[in-house]
Amino acid sequence: MRNDAPEGYERHNVGTLHYPPPPVISAPLQKSRLIGSRELIILLFMAHPPLNLIWGAIPTAYQFSGVVALPFVVGIAGLTLMAFAVGYGSMARRIRHRGGIYSFITHGLGPAVGVGSSFVAILSYTALLASLIMLACGSTIGLAANLFGVRLPMSLCIVVATAAVVALERLRLRALVRVLLAIGLTQAAVIIWVDVASVAKPVGGDVSFHALDPAWLLTGSIGLALGLTMTAFIGSESGASYVDEVRRPERTIPRATLISYAATTVVLVISVWAISVTVGPEDMVAAAQGQLQSQTGGSGHSFVLTVIELLVGSEHALTVTELATAALALGCLASGTMRASGSSRQLSALAGDGVLPAALKPLPDGRSPLSAGCIAPVTAGLLALVIANTGTSIGVLYLITMAGLGIAGVLTLSSLATITWFLRSDDTESGFFGWEGQVVAAGFAAVTTGFVFCYGIYRLPQVVPSGHTWGWTLWAAPMLVFVCGVATVLVLRAGRSPVVARIGR
Repeated sequence: MRNDAPEGYERHNVGTLHYPPPPVISAPLQKSRLIGSRELIILLFMAHPPLNLIWGAIPTAYQFSGVVALPFVVGIAGLTLMAFAVGYGSMARRIRHRGGIYSFITHGLGPAVGVGSSFVAILSYTALLASLIMLACGSTIGLAANLFGVRLPMSLCIVVATAAVVALERLRLRALVRVLLAIGLTQAAVIIWVDVASVAKPVGGDVSFHALDPAWLLTGSIGLALGLTMTAFIGSESGASYVDEVRRPERTIPRATLISYAATTVVLVISVWAISVTVGPEDMVAAAQGQLQSQTGGSGHSFVLTVIELLVGSEHALTVTELATAALALGCLASGTMRASGSSRQLSALAGDGVLPAALKPLPDGRSPLSAGCIAPVTAGLLALVIANTGTSIGVLYLITMAGLGIAGVLTLSSLATITWFLRSDDTESGFFGWEGQVVAAGFAAVTTGFVFCYGIYRLPQVVPSGHTWGWTLWAAPMLVFVCGVATVLVLRAGRSPVVARIGR
């Protein structure tokens, strides 16, 4: 194995990497600027708000995969991502760079692959942000129609939602954490009520665990189910991008990433199983039909309304649904803000490495500049306006699946980079059975996420609407931006080789 320390680091005889000293800042500024584990956990957990996943991503997975045992699939997806977090955390303890995951990939697989993966991550975050804006607007339009009898224009809602995301993304992290915590507590109250009420009113009078039976995996496409549920976890992989703004990043980032994946998995498995108790495991797929259309302002039947009618009766369902819809719309803004934040940090990290223009470099206080913070929301808002005038539900589905494929590919590359880095270096590891355990965890994550990526390329164009015409765009767009990233590094290597040596370092 090779004794290679990244540029700017020193390797001591114990085999660990020692970071360069952090910049000296005053104590008052440091206290007001840096966040700890709890705050970062809230940020990463609210990157995929649980209520939005239960009422949005999970029913969509039921709708298109047809798998009855979806809680079991969610558990598999969560375990895979927790295994990914083990390898990811081991890199985060050693490499301190604003680019986060693309820096890890650079150390393991080279700068060309690293920058290509960063371009894919930015595309995926922007596509998912556009879909979240559409979902927030669809929920708001339905809420306004029910409460005030007013049909809001979709274009106006998109502009307002885009502006709200930009404003929230510009908040300092401590202020943003407070906003996300308030939204999270609102969603937690709804989730707890739904879970308890669902188990208390089982269909047929008996609590059923059939949704957790692996035998029901054969009722549909487990590959599609795994891919669509794994998409629900997008966001936690951006934790390392906050390295400039957290205390003790070598400890905070690995812990927060693993806990956010674990907490999301537990909440989803319990909640989806509880809902299946009151709806009936075999009826969950039928109940989810039309869910995506209803969320994007179309004519489909809302899965939320179906469940709430079973819990409180049709006479009270509308009032409770309005409360849940408001929480959903806020959750979309929270999730969208985290996508915009992740994208801005990738852009500013690339600018700091010299790959993108200097105007996008991070500010002295660690935040991204306004120029970097606006690129993803404005692009997503324009994309949402285009989709709103062409085919809302189909366009949103394409954006979600494209983002899921892109991030699955990035996670695969990150896991492969972790394996390569450990095999090449002589670094030691005291946790999780030593460096061998890191390699095993990363290998499991690489195989599973790689399967999701490859299977999605093969299968998704066959099942999405108009897939025979436009299905190729689901994999072509991530592939194209990846090639652009690789080409960018090759051009830099020909004319500005010192820049290439700094990438991810």
